Amino acid sequence: MTVATGRTRRIDDAGEKIGGARKDFRVRQLNLDDLEQMTEAEAIEKVTKDNVWPKPDFGALIEAGMPVRVAAYVKVIRDNMAQKPTYLRGVDPAEVRKGFIRMTGIVRDLLLACTSVEDVANVYEKAKKAIGEDAAARAAFRSITKATSSFSPLIIQPSYSQKVNRLLNEGFPETPAWRRGIQITPGDGGRFVLFRNKKFVDSFPDVEAALAWAKKDYEQRQEKNDKPKTPPIPSRPHIDRLVRDGLPDVRNGRDISPEDFIETFGFRAVEFGLWLPDDERQRTLNVAYEALHDLAYVLNWGPKALSLGNRLAIAFGSRGNGRASAHYESDRAVINMTRLKGGGTLAHEWAHAFDHWAGEVNYEGNSKSVRSGTGWRHLLYGNEHRKMLSNLEHHQAEQWVSMVESLFYTRREKEEAEADYLKRLGRAITNRRTVTERVERARELPPDKQDRRFLEEARKWLDDNQKLINSLSAQIEEVNAADPAGDFGTRMSDYATEARKLCGPSGEYWIRPNEMFARAFESWVFDKLNEMGCRSDYLVSGCEESRFASGYKGNPYPVGRERKVINERIASVVSAMQPTVELSFESTKTLVP
Repeated sequence: MTVATGRTRRIDDAGEKIGGARKDFRVRQLNLDDLEQMTEAEAIEKVTKDNVWPKPDFGALIEAGMPVRVAAYVKVIRDNMAQKPTYLRGVDPAEVRKGFIRMTGIVRDLLLACTSVEDVANVYEKAKKAIGEDAAARAAFRSITKATSSFSPLIIQPSYSQKVNRLLNEGFPETPAWRRGIQITPGDGGRFVLFRNKKFVDSFPDVEAALAWAKKDYEQRQEKNDKPKTPPIPSRPHIDRLVRDGLPDVRNGRDISPEDFIETFGFRAVEFGLWLPDDERQRTLNVAYEALHDLAYVLNWGPKALSLGNRLAIAFGSRGNGRASAHYESDRAVINMTRLKGGGTLAHEWAHAFDHWAGEVNYEGNSKSVRSGTGWRHLLYGNEHRKMLSNLEHHQAEQWVSMVESLFYTRREKEEAEADYLKRLGRAITNRRTVTERVERARELPPDKQDRRFLEEARKWLDDNQKLINSLSAQIEEVNAADPAGDFGTRMSDYATEARKLCGPSGEYWIRPNEMFARAFESWVFDKLNEMGCRSDYLVSGCEESRFASGYKGNPYPVGRERKVINERIASVVSAMQPTVELSFESTKTLVP
């Protein structure tokens, strides 16, 4: 709701409580009541040491009376506690998470009450007594121990004293970044030896010279690391530099409220992060409201259809960790737009929601995996894909299958087919030459030394090889004589190939079907707006075909002929799904400028 407070207006959440936002436990420690409100996926993500026991302000603790050495011990012990629960075989993970929250809370309260190193040393026994001795207690006690360690972090190790001394030598609690890991000890001849992370660096005439060198070296290394090794990826525009042009004035100069989102688009909730100030909330609401109208205009759907049957919620800067520009949470069906980097990503995240909804609408089964139009994270083929979409009309499922195929595979051109056959022919001829030479050498041996089995197998292989050469030669002649507009099969799309480059040797994010679709959907929306002479930067930005033409690891968007084909397939999906989308609620057609 919107509340007037003096001269300022407070813009707050509206609609139902979504749950699982950072702010739900930001101003306090995460507790067991929070856990009851979470989905399993959220519990796995959010039950962490930092959420149960946020990083202490050690300066404030010391100022309040905690001895500096005690505070250093608290930091060392906390650093040695597991960031996420350590699970024991045979113990229910949900119970371990509950135990982790309880145990971390107990340790937190005991450590923050310490006034001496002796108190710190007694925390282990006190925590053991507080948690109990049954099986659940033992699992809880173990949960805060790192999986790689056999020692409880609460037992004072000899290394703890060393770490504490190092912290104090570095100036704890106000340790500058350049000072971390630096140790200076007296050396021979009145000089002082500098170590970085226990490794010898150099000796200096005095401590001041050593510290000055360490600081300068750190600054030089930071400057070197800050220099981009490859051209930076063009960034999307900040909210202050967004352009919207050629589209209807849907606000008529008025400021939009959270309730307007619920009324206009049918969203079940609107949520804000605590750190989003009121003036920025208002600007974000205004541009997002316009962008959603623009999306409805491109889709040719009524505005209320965008909520996918009152399924969707939208959040602004209240969820996630800030690494991504935006994200969609399938567990709670909520789109989160980040405060600083969300502009230009709304079409992408709505595409995820649409994809997810296509798998769930009319579905009456009970599946733990995310059902979707694309298969979500797994590429499905043919009948397997159709089976997942059995909840849809036949023609709707076929449109999804056809569209996903266009993301990963493309029609092979005549020149490509010819080049492929010529390459295979060249390989076959080279292999034949190699085997023939081996056969000739084998036959030069005396009869009693010849490997007759090898010669027989080689003869059979050469016969098969000759058949392959003849077949490839015939296919080359056939391709040469064929009409350039003919069917020459398919190959992996350039779009998928570029996505593989972005993934690197061990990743898969960029090549997942849901991500491939979301980026292609962006391109389609961008191109549709461009065709109409329109621009909506908060909805979509940065999908120009030339944007990643050179200097980058790979192109995240389809280009050229593939882009046109994919655009056509997405348009078919949108058209096929429209009756189902609008079946459940009333929808008003978008105004045309």
